[in-house]
Amino acid sequence: RCIAAERRVLIDFKKGLTIVANCLVLWTSEEEECCNWIGVGCDNSTGHIVKLDLDGMFTTGEIGYSLLELKCLSHLDLSSNNFHKIPDFIGSLSELTYLDLSYNPFTGIIPHQLGNISMLLYLDPDLIYLHSLKSNNLEWLSHLFSLKSLKIGSTNFTKATNWLQVIQYHPSLSVLHFDHCDFPEVDPSSLSHFNSSNSLSVLQLTSSTLQPSTFPLLLNLSRKFVELDFSDNCFSG
Repeated sequence: RCIAAERRVLIDFKKGLTIVANCLVLWTSEEEECCNWIGVGCDNSTGHIVKLDLDGMFTTGEIGYSLLELKCLSHLDLSSNNFHKIPDFIGSLSELTYLDLSYNPFTGIIPHQLGNISMLLYLDPDLIYLHSLKSNNLEWLSHLFSLKSLKIGSTNFTKATNWLQVIQYHPSLSVLHFDHCDFPEVDPSSLSHFNSSNSLSVLQLTSSTLQPSTFPLLLNLSRKFVELDFSDNCFSG
């Protein structure tokens, strides 16, 4: 059954929203069994909330700190809404294995605190708004030791000079999508072709700004590629 304290967390979270989807209107204190609420998933044994899926509910407002009280939350999907900032505190949701923030009009810096979610397997802050986010350093990605899939779009990485080194030495990443992103030129001497990724099998960098000299370095990232997509880039030479 629903845990009363966690039901109050969801109600507090809803209070931070300025536009609430019709299905979230049903999140009320009168409806005590919050495990049956739309978008909510609970552990059958403990009753703790482990999943929050608000995909496509077109809500807007603040992603509230109250989510930190959901100590067992492992799956968080806030995709296809109208949130404008990725809050730093999301990095404190330490039990997350799945985080989908895609298709929100986020702006600002990708918080380096995301690197604290060490159990994360899937991360998607992909955007539809061109060059809305920035990441000046990809060092946070190197701390996500278990991450298998990363999808980032519409992000300016021109100051993240270590982006390719971080990818090369990541121990578990197998699927990587960068779409509509800007990247700096890479110094070939900073990379080792002998210690290439053992796991990367899918690499997609579409509609992005890549220096021509970077292309052969990308091909040397892994020996296990099964899918490569560099479409809509302006390579020459």
